[in-house]
Amino acid sequence: MRRLRFTLLALAIVAVAFLARLAPVIQGGGLRGIDNYDAGVYFGSAIALTHGRLPYRDFLLLHPPGITVLLTPFAALTLLVGDANAMAVARLAVMLLGGVNALLVARVLQPLSLFPAVFAAFFYAVFYPAVTIEHSTRLEGLAAACLLGALILLRRWTPASALTGTRYLAAGGLLGLATTIKIWGVVPLVAVAGLVLITSGLRQMSRVLAGAALVGTAVCLPFFASAPGSMWQQVVLDQLERPESAVPASTRMLSGLGLGLTEARLSALSVALLAVAVPVGVVVVVLALTVRQARLPVLILVVFVAVLLATPSWFPHYAGVTAAPLAVAVGAAAHVVLGMLRERSWQRRLLAGVLVAGLVPLAAQLRFAEFGDRFPRARLVAYVAAVPGCVTADDPSAQISLDVVSRNLQRECPLVLDLGGYSYHFRQPGQGPIPRRTNEVWQTFALDYLRSGTVTLNTRFSTRFGFSKATEAEVNSWPVVLRVGKHELRQPQ
Repeated sequence: MRRLRFTLLALAIVAVAFLARLAPVIQGGGLRGIDNYDAGVYFGSAIALTHGRLPYRDFLLLHPPGITVLLTPFAALTLLVGDANAMAVARLAVMLLGGVNALLVARVLQPLSLFPAVFAAFFYAVFYPAVTIEHSTRLEGLAAACLLGALILLRRWTPASALTGTRYLAAGGLLGLATTIKIWGVVPLVAVAGLVLITSGLRQMSRVLAGAALVGTAVCLPFFASAPGSMWQQVVLDQLERPESAVPASTRMLSGLGLGLTEARLSALSVALLAVAVPVGVVVVVLALTVRQARLPVLILVVFVAVLLATPSWFPHYAGVTAAPLAVAVGAAAHVVLGMLRERSWQRRLLAGVLVAGLVPLAAQLRFAEFGDRFPRARLVAYVAAVPGCVTADDPSAQISLDVVSRNLQRECPLVLDLGGYSYHFRQPGQGPIPRRTNEVWQTFALDYLRSGTVTLNTRFSTRFGFSKATEAEVNSWPVVLRVGKHELRQPQ
């Protein structure tokens, strides 16, 4: 009976997490609509790899290669079902990974008791930053799985003798894999290595770092060997030179606390929510620090928060990196508070009910979430199927939805998956970032690339977002060969 209860709870956690990620996609663009730009870049890079094209050597990729390698099995499906359907399968797999991550959150807290573990898992399942990073082929959800796996390996942290050297090595390997997915993975790796050094000594810290080095080398070395200078330039230098964001700390905190959806709708309510949520968050951290199993996740959480507040570049999905350690901290704090009421069972049950009820607003706000844009695939795909030569676009997700990424690769077309990313790449050493609108090299590159297609689809860039007036006028001067709603296929001149 007990095993059946655990099984049913696990299935419920996975189901809630999966549906919380699927619903905003269905409300938005659908599984084969135009997805998030970055997600298209990453999946497109995996498609390119299956055709023998290497990132850094053959095309620009502003991140480590881990995401490309991990998505390759799904990209291989393009040979059977086409680009758009393969991307849809990959997205569903990432949503399922979100459910697995919620279970891993519970597993981190399993030594405490059932309620805090399950409560933390459901918190993660409906927490908006977690939903944001796990609805498509983004970096942070896969990195979170690696982090949670490492935390589980290290959760029985007592004296050094309580953990075998293999556990330290494996935990380091997972953290090293996270670093090959998103370079921010260095943050938890350094935090874990430092805490292991303090609590368990130099030998165990060396095992953590050795595991990270082994996995990191295995993933990155083939790509680095093929183009060492380009890989260093794109992954490190181009990222360091990204322009600063003017997003204030209050907005970043709203996103990190899962209140990002409220900011665009009810600014006054957002301020009030922030005034309440920040002190509550501090209390959660303080309480969680009293629980041994949560100290390492809380340390990682605090460091991640500092990084999010300090990083010059900012996008809302960055907040997703805090989701896993925050969920663990929330569960640990719930354990502490309930432990204070051990002798008064009715009060304990009442408080547990209040905590569960608190998840309702988190889940309810997801009805406002919409991911992706609807795309009239039928007519556009039917038209481009008969187009000779190459089909270009300023958004890789649009090319995936058109089923032309694989076809372009087979036809030896120019491979540009991250058109916007080249604006960080085209600059003089030491010159610093140049705004896209005034970056003449990028404007020329963008036009040359779009012109390389027999037809082109422009869905992302305009004078509001990157193009200069001259570039937009040039693109708009090209004749429209097919118009379906707001989408226009043009014939470059």
